Amino acid sequence: CFSNLLQIVPQLGSEMSGALLAVIHQSVEHVNAFAEYLDAISPMKVIRAREGVNIESGNCYIASGSDYMSVKPYSAQLTLQKVAKRSLKGGPLDILLSSVSTIFKKRAAGIILSGDENDGEKGISILMKNEGSQAILCEEECYYKNMGRQITKKCDISRTYALDSIVDTIRQKHYQAKHGRIAG
Repeated sequence: CFSNLLQIVPQLGSEMSGALLAVIHQSVEHVNAFAEYLDAISPMKVIRAREGVNIESGNCYIASGSDYMSVKPYSAQLTLQKVAKRSLKGGPLDILLSSVSTIFKKRAAGIILSGDENDGEKGISILMKNEGSQAILCEEECYYKNMGRQITKKCDISRTYALDSIVDTIRQKHYQAKHGRIAG
């Protein structure tokens, strides 16, 4: 996932109408260092996702797989909140995708880049039920193929995307959201 995010985030600008939220199944220390590095080389601000951080358009937020985060409305903002693992059914990606999809419905999008974890299927299923968009990176461009393969099979997804198409898809979704045109 590090490699894929290094190829995606620096190509996106801070003028994006929404925010990017990423979960990386690595230790907090690795994710902290990666978020700092990615911020240094990207036009959009990259922030380590933490409890209480407000989500702002044009930013990228990166959480560790050990952080179970959800997006919650708080006052006039959307805020990241940690969720107790013992109360959950699903992994950190499931929780984050579900919370975003519940708030944004068809304006939400979930992208699976790479992973060896059993995570994301429940979140993508909820996203699809809420008419949100999904994209799975093609196996040829994944370092770890299991997550994408499992989600594609279990959620009956017939199409995967090349990395360049993922960047174009992100830009297109943000443009549509900014101009009020939501398309599947």
